[in-house]
Amino acid sequence: MNIKTVTIENPNADAIRKSRKVEEGRAARHAKRAAENARRQHRKNQFEVLLCCVVVVFATTVVTLSLPRSSTPLPEVEPTTPHPSIQVVEVVETNTAVAPKAWNISDSDIELVAQVVSAMARGEDYLTQQAVAQCIRTVCEEGGLSVPEAVTRLKYPVDAGEISQSCIDATQSIVDGCYAVDADIKYSYNPFVQGGEWHERQNFVCQLGSLRFFN
Repeated sequence: MNIKTVTIENPNADAIRKSRKVEEGRAARHAKRAAENARRQHRKNQFEVLLCCVVVVFATTVVTLSLPRSSTPLPEVEPTTPHPSIQVVEVVETNTAVAPKAWNISDSDIELVAQVVSAMARGEDYLTQQAVAQCIRTVCEEGGLSVPEAVTRLKYPVDAGEISQSCIDATQSIVDGCYAVDADIKYSYNPFVQGGEWHERQNFVCQLGSLRFFN
């Protein structure tokens, strides 16, 4: 017995397919319009932000130009007065300031003083070199120290190289009885070379060249 399969087509199938195509087309057009509206809104937002920036810049410029300009000159700055605890002494040339007596030390001590002067004031002027030697003399005489003891105790730097004639002459002038400055100076340092926390707690006397001197 032969069995035939009979397919019965829904009479509304065409209508359903057409309706489905219509819905799909409608959805596609809706999505396209939504994307276009989003792009249009984005461009509008960018334009509004740019317009706000222009308005702010314009308003700032107008306000700045409308401010009155003062024609009153700035007050002159008065020179500062040194602190009362700081005593700045007048520097006296060595040919007019003479110590009461010569410094009685050995040749080896004189050489050691010149080495310290060279280490601390090499490249400075003659008067500054004399002042360094004067500090060493003052420390030795007031503290009852020999030159090597003073160098060790105060940790003076010592130049082991060749000593310039200027440092030798400056040292010899102090040994002979000259003073670099007419004041009591004991300590010195170069603020461009080393820290001076300890020195700055002493009594400041004067500055010669790059070196500051204290007692």
